[in-house]
Amino acid sequence: MPITVRPASESDYGGIMPIAAQVHKLHTDNRADIYRETATPLGLDEFTTMLGSPEKYRIIVACGEAGKILGYAVIQIQDTRDVKLLNDARVHVVDSIATDEGHKRQGIGKAMMDYIRGEASSDKAERIVLNVLSFNKEAMDFYEKLGMRRQAIKYEFVL
Repeated sequence: MPITVRPASESDYGGIMPIAAQVHKLHTDNRADIYRETATPLGLDEFTTMLGSPEKYRIIVACGEAGKILGYAVIQIQDTRDVKLLNDARVHVVDSIATDEGHKRQGIGKAMMDYIRGEASSDKAERIVLNVLSFNKEAMDFYEKLGMRRQAIKYEFVL
Protein backbone atom coordinates (compact mmCIF):
# COMPACT_ATOMS: atom_id res chain seq x y z
CA MET A 1 0.00 0.00 0.00
CA PRO A 2 1.43 3.40 -0.94
CA ILE A 3 1.74 5.78 2.02
CA THR A 4 1.97 9.55 1.74
CA VAL A 5 3.15 11.58 4.73
CA ARG A 6 2.42 15.29 4.66
CA PRO A 7 1.77 18.28 6.93
CA ALA A 8 -1.72 18.24 8.42
CA SER A 9 -4.37 20.81 7.59
CA GLU A 10 -7.52 21.86 9.46
CA SER A 11 -9.60 19.54 7.27
CA ASP A 12 -7.63 16.54 8.64
CA TYR A 13 -9.02 16.93 12.16
CA GLY A 14 -11.92 14.52 11.58
CA GLY A 15 -9.56 11.82 10.29
CA ILE A 16 -7.10 12.26 13.16
CA MET A 17 -9.67 12.15 15.97
CA PRO A 18 -10.56 8.42 15.78
CA ILE A 19 -6.85 7.53 15.93
CA ALA A 20 -6.25 9.94 18.83
CA ALA A 21 -9.18 8.28 20.62
CA GLN A 22 -7.62 4.82 20.07
CA VAL A 23 -4.35 5.98 21.65
CA HIS A 24 -6.14 7.65 24.53
CA LYS A 25 -8.10 4.45 25.19
CA LEU A 26 -4.82 2.51 25.31
CA HIS A 27 -3.58 5.00 27.90
CA THR A 28 -6.75 4.99 30.01
CA ASP A 29 -6.96 1.18 29.86
CA ASN A 30 -3.40 0.84 31.13
CA ARG A 31 -2.98 3.92 33.35
CA ALA A 32 -6.39 5.03 34.55
CA ASP A 33 -4.60 6.52 37.56
CA ILE A 34 -3.07 9.12 35.23
CA TYR A 35 -5.39 9.51 32.24
CA ARG A 36 -9.05 10.52 32.47
CA GLU A 37 -11.69 9.43 30.02
CA THR A 38 -12.64 12.05 27.44
CA ALA A 39 -14.44 11.99 24.13
CA THR A 40 -11.97 14.46 22.61
CA PRO A 41 -8.35 13.78 23.58
CA LEU A 42 -7.28 16.42 21.06
CA GLY A 43 -9.60 19.42 20.98
CA LEU A 44 -10.25 21.34 17.78
CA ASP A 45 -9.05 24.60 19.36
CA GLU A 46 -5.80 22.97 20.49
CA PHE A 47 -5.36 21.40 17.04
CA THR A 48 -5.86 24.67 15.17
CA THR A 49 -3.62 26.57 17.60
CA MET A 50 -0.82 24.07 16.98
CA LEU A 51 -1.33 24.26 13.20
CA GLY A 52 -1.07 28.03 13.45
CA SER A 53 2.23 27.85 15.36
CA PRO A 54 4.69 26.12 12.99
CA GLU A 55 7.64 27.60 14.87
CA LYS A 56 6.54 25.56 17.91
CA TYR A 57 4.52 22.63 16.53
CA ARG A 58 4.26 20.42 13.48
CA ILE A 59 1.41 18.01 12.90
CA ILE A 60 1.73 15.42 10.16
CA VAL A 61 -0.58 12.77 8.75
CA ALA A 62 0.10 9.50 6.96
CA CYS A 63 -2.44 8.78 4.25
CA GLY A 64 -3.26 5.66 2.30
CA GLU A 65 -5.46 5.16 -0.71
CA ALA A 66 -7.91 7.95 -1.51
CA GLY A 67 -6.21 10.14 1.12
CA LYS A 68 -7.58 8.18 4.10
CA ILE A 69 -5.70 9.17 7.26
CA LEU A 70 -3.99 6.09 8.72
CA GLY A 71 -1.71 7.80 11.23
CA TYR A 72 -0.65 11.13 12.66
CA ALA A 73 2.06 12.71 14.76
CA VAL A 74 2.40 15.91 16.78
CA ILE A 75 5.93 17.26 17.04
CA GLN A 76 6.95 20.08 19.38
CA ILE A 77 9.97 22.18 18.44
CA GLN A 78 12.14 23.06 21.43
CA ASP A 79 15.21 25.24 21.63
CA THR A 80 17.48 24.95 24.68
CA ARG A 81 19.62 28.02 23.98
CA ASP A 82 18.10 29.86 26.93
CA VAL A 83 18.36 26.94 29.36
CA LYS A 84 21.39 27.61 31.55
CA LEU A 85 22.20 23.98 32.38
CA LEU A 86 21.79 22.53 28.89
CA ASN A 87 23.92 22.74 25.79
CA ASP A 88 22.41 24.77 22.98
CA ALA A 89 20.24 22.46 20.91
CA ARG A 90 17.21 22.42 18.69
CA VAL A 91 15.14 19.37 19.57
CA HIS A 92 12.10 17.88 17.88
CA VAL A 93 9.93 16.25 20.54
CA VAL A 94 7.39 13.75 19.26
CA ASP A 95 4.49 14.47 21.62
CA SER A 96 2.22 11.94 19.98
CA ILE A 97 2.53 9.45 17.14
CA ALA A 98 -0.09 6.86 16.30
CA THR A 99 -1.21 4.48 13.60
CA ASP A 100 -4.80 3.37 13.19
CA GLU A 101 -5.29 0.01 14.95
CA GLY A 102 -6.52 -1.62 11.75
CA HIS A 103 -3.38 -0.64 9.84
CA LYS A 104 -0.52 -1.51 12.19
CA ARG A 105 2.59 -3.27 10.87
CA GLN A 106 2.15 -1.89 7.37
CA GLY A 107 5.03 0.60 7.39
CA ILE A 108 2.97 3.63 8.42
CA GLY A 109 4.81 4.33 11.67
CA LYS A 110 8.17 3.95 9.93
CA ALA A 111 7.07 6.27 7.14
CA MET A 112 6.08 8.91 9.69
CA MET A 113 9.33 8.55 11.64
CA ASP A 114 11.33 8.80 8.38
CA TYR A 115 9.43 11.99 7.55
CA ILE A 116 10.03 13.37 11.06
CA ARG A 117 13.74 12.60 10.73
CA GLY A 118 13.92 14.38 7.40
CA GLU A 119 12.09 17.43 8.74
CA ALA A 120 14.27 17.56 11.86
CA SER A 121 17.41 17.31 9.76
CA SER A 122 16.22 20.09 7.42
CA ASP A 123 15.39 22.17 10.50
CA LYS A 124 18.95 21.70 11.82
CA ALA A 125 17.71 19.86 14.92
CA GLU A 126 20.31 18.00 16.98
CA ARG A 127 17.95 15.23 18.05
CA ILE A 128 14.48 13.76 18.06
CA VAL A 129 13.07 12.57 21.38
CA LEU A 130 9.85 10.97 22.53
CA ASN A 131 8.37 9.36 25.62
CA VAL A 132 6.82 5.91 25.81
CA LEU A 133 4.87 4.61 28.79
CA SER A 134 6.45 1.45 30.21
CA PHE A 135 3.42 -0.75 29.49
CA ASN A 136 3.82 -0.10 25.75
CA LYS A 137 6.48 -2.71 24.94
CA GLU A 138 5.36 -2.85 21.30
CA ALA A 139 6.18 0.84 20.83
CA MET A 140 9.53 0.52 22.62
CA ASP A 141 10.51 -2.39 20.38
CA PHE A 142 9.47 -0.40 17.31
CA TYR A 143 11.56 2.66 18.22
CA GLU A 144 14.59 0.57 19.11
CA LYS A 145 14.24 -1.31 15.81
CA LEU A 146 14.40 2.09 14.07
CA GLY A 147 17.72 2.74 15.81
CA MET A 148 16.54 5.02 18.60
CA ARG A 149 18.16 4.49 21.97
CA ARG A 150 16.89 5.05 25.48
CA GLN A 151 17.77 8.47 26.81
CA ALA A 152 16.24 8.30 30.29
CA ILE A 153 14.06 6.13 32.48
CA LYS A 154 11.37 7.66 34.70
CA TYR A 155 10.34 6.12 38.05
CA GLU A 156 7.37 6.79 40.28
CA PHE A 157 5.95 6.07 43.69
CA VAL A 158 2.20 5.66 43.49
CA LEU A 159 0.84 6.86 46.82
